[in-house]
Amino acid sequence: MDGFYLDTFDTRMQKRIVFVSYGKPGSVLSLRATCLSRELLLLGWDSTVLYAANEGPVGRQCLRMNIAGYATDLRKFYNQHPNSFYHFLNPTARALISSLVCPRMKIIGDWEDWHCIERDTGFARILSKIIDRYMMLRSRGIITVSRWFKNYWSDRGRQNVCYIPYAIDPIAHQPGPNPFQAPTAVFMGNLSPPWDHDILFSALKLLQEQSSRVRVRVIGRGVQWPQWNEFVKANNLRNVELVGYLSDAEMQDNLRWAHLLLFPIRDKVANLARCPFKILQYAQAKRPILTSNVGEVGTFLKDRAVYLSSDPSEWAGRINSMMQEPRNDDIEYGIEKETWEQRAQVFDRFLLGLERQD
Repeated sequence: MDGFYLDTFDTRMQKRIVFVSYGKPGSVLSLRATCLSRELLLLGWDSTVLYAANEGPVGRQCLRMNIAGYATDLRKFYNQHPNSFYHFLNPTARALISSLVCPRMKIIGDWEDWHCIERDTGFARILSKIIDRYMMLRSRGIITVSRWFKNYWSDRGRQNVCYIPYAIDPIAHQPGPNPFQAPTAVFMGNLSPPWDHDILFSALKLLQEQSSRVRVRVIGRGVQWPQWNEFVKANNLRNVELVGYLSDAEMQDNLRWAHLLLFPIRDKVANLARCPFKILQYAQAKRPILTSNVGEVGTFLKDRAVYLSSDPSEWAGRINSMMQEPRNDDIEYGIEKETWEQRAQVFDRFLLGLERQD
């Protein structure tokens, strides 16, 4: 990971971009920044990542997490490198602060998730909408991870919008031994609103009522993990296992050896505006996938997945029938060309177009 960054900022280079990341190195929150930064370096950009962190060297690669320290450090960095593009993932409060303390900053806003639609509630949702609107107007260029969201803004007259979805995991993993004692269906994801795992748990309850012995493993946590763990106990779902977080290697082994991969997703704006990284991870595992044809899901899985509605009874029936079948051969989803190298090439052309407008 250290090889992704430069030790010094080369002011002689004409193409410069800074990714301001709020995630730890190696986390999903930093994935786009680290992968795009690495590939842009190879395309001749002076590209670096600034982490918002509680500790570490301030200035080159880290900014303080507290608001006052963050704003001061970012302002100092910007004063030294005012001609760079600055990339922010999602219209967050820190992105808003950045635009205010550095009013001439050339911001690239990356809408990886439309927070103000469903994720926030109450006053937080009102504030989120205000920040979202402001950052949309403030951004020199806008990145979206879904074609639907790009078309949404383009249809409303917003210029300089570019579609850059997620890409396949750049780290090759050699499968380990089978972690399952019997055929098992696997769901992997964040058990937090507004995502649609309730469809799955409702289906699993129906399977239990039908005396089905289908085994299901749920990987991941989130704020609703205690709620669903209690649901499993209260409904005596003996064949359902919530294992929480796993290491990357363990998670990939679970996906690779699964009999069936599960991804319930509803047709709603919050899902149309995002590109779940999970679908690429599932596709890389090459196992059968049960999901719904919503937004970017169909873009990558095409006709190779099994698509259902959001009805839990339909999910229960299809899970039960597919788990009774012999283990399928690997499925090639044809995603080998969906790489971060290709995404960076699109980003490169987009940024050069913005520079020509200056």
